[in-house]
Amino acid sequence: MTSPRPLRSTALRSTTLRSTTRLAALVLALLTPAWVSAQSPAEGANAALPGAPEGTEALAMRLRARHVRDLPRAETLREPADLARLRWLAEHHHWLVVRTRALLLLAHDPSSDTRALVLRVLDSSAPAIVRAAAVRATQSWALDAALRSRLERLAREDDPRLGDPARRRLSAPASATN
Repeated sequence: MTSPRPLRSTALRSTTLRSTTRLAALVLALLTPAWVSAQSPAEGANAALPGAPEGTEALAMRLRARHVRDLPRAETLREPADLARLRWLAEHHHWLVVRTRALLLLAHDPSSDTRALVLRVLDSSAPAIVRAAAVRATQSWALDAALRSRLERLAREDDPRLGDPARRRLSAPASATN
């Protein structure tokens, strides 16, 4: 016959419960300010994005949508002010998802400002996911010498997020002209 396990003392259980409660309260205290600030109305102001065009933070919030169906469509962002906001977000926003989605939405803008921005991003040391979005944004461009040299450089990258799209873009026939 086995002997019963000794019961923990009430004092030990009480101490463990208090420690767990304190730890949970500390975790909640650390997480709450981030959640509250993400929901605050002040986030809609451009104070969070110094130097951004008016209304940029509101567009950034739309680009952070969880579901693709909730994202803004390129057809609804054709105004010059919207394109300026997208260009600012693609180059300066601190969230990578916002930068990549802004670049992908700019793929439909054939302006010289957008082209210059995309080429700057391709030449930059931005994270691979952002530069890969810039490669995808060039899908409708003519494959001129400037773009070809950048894509050839990116095609030699070890990171498949960059190398693969660059190689696909180089091997694809030029679809449209700029």
